Amino acid sequence: MAEKLTALHATYVLDGVQEEYTPAQLLDAVTEPEGRHPLIAPAEERAVDETLDPVFRGIALEPGCTDAYLEAVLAAKKLVPAASADAYTRVRVAAALIDALWRTGHFRLGDLRLEASWRWDEKPVGARAAFYESVRAAADYVDALGLKFSGYRYARTTGASELTLRTRIARDADEEDYGFVSEPFRSEHPVLGARRSCPGTLAPDPQSWVIYVPFDTTDFRLGGSLLAQILDVGGGPAPQITDADYFLDCHEVIRELVEDGILLSGATVGEGGLLRTVRQMADGVGLTVDVSDVMRAYQEQDVMRILFAEVPGAVIQIHDADFDYLDAELLLQDVAFFPLGHPVPGRTDVRVKASAKSGIQTILESLMQNAEGED
Repeated sequence: MAEKLTALHATYVLDGVQEEYTPAQLLDAVTEPEGRHPLIAPAEERAVDETLDPVFRGIALEPGCTDAYLEAVLAAKKLVPAASADAYTRVRVAAALIDALWRTGHFRLGDLRLEASWRWDEKPVGARAAFYESVRAAADYVDALGLKFSGYRYARTTGASELTLRTRIARDADEEDYGFVSEPFRSEHPVLGARRSCPGTLAPDPQSWVIYVPFDTTDFRLGGSLLAQILDVGGGPAPQITDADYFLDCHEVIRELVEDGILLSGATVGEGGLLRTVRQMADGVGLTVDVSDVMRAYQEQDVMRILFAEVPGAVIQIHDADFDYLDAELLLQDVAFFPLGHPVPGRTDVRVKASAKSGIQTILESLMQNAEGED
């Protein structure tokens, strides 16, 4: 109890500036009454710490080493990046909510609640500041999404700090008088099952489409990513996961596709990035991942950022016959999507194809090269 009191109810002084609210106050503002941690006795504990700045070491990532990077990412466990604990937390929150999409039942995003558990090593310099930033990011993002926590916990640990999140249906949704629901992104009598509603691995259908849907409009950056952690390069700034309205639209349209039975498979993009998710889905089949459209849409020249940046999203698989239906549904919600390719039965590898140039640019360059060759 003492460690909870110290961490959750302490007054935080970060970089010489006293924060207005304690972690418990930040979380209680977006937590259901039964899950709050009100302060019973006065707290005199002060947590004094300093925030760490993102580090960038100028090491060029080689596209030819993509397979080696991927294997390292698949084998590694994500640690909390002290310099970008806020971005880490937002990705965790987003991934937990996207994970719920693959579960059986009938629900909308507004029906969900999150249960958060922080296990934190307070000893390193910057660790207590990172905990506070993690709490603040969690509270801000959940509030922006119009959601609440069902509860939260804190435990002091040594070694690796971690935030884990679980989803459940809101308590008021279980009440018999729940009645008519007029709020957007909520449903009447929601249910969240424990089983998956669609597989997490690709079906070996060579005509089907594998499609990437980012759930945020942020730029792709490697700061705070698992790849940056493995290579010890810092990576610089992390993606700024802040577009809650866009997340709501993405979650809603993918939920409808799941409930309509359109998806052959689906998986969450979170820690490790897009390529890690695709590789985990490609169990027993091959795939050539073409991220050229993503690079052009985001005006990104570095394919490694597209492949390994931790921008929350989903990879889904649909029948070729359902492509026009999906196109219309996502267009209606102004949700961007990017076809990555088709499964290749008989292969077991994942290859990457990428070009930031438009099709017209490629054609013109080819024509110019041919003209020069004729001279």
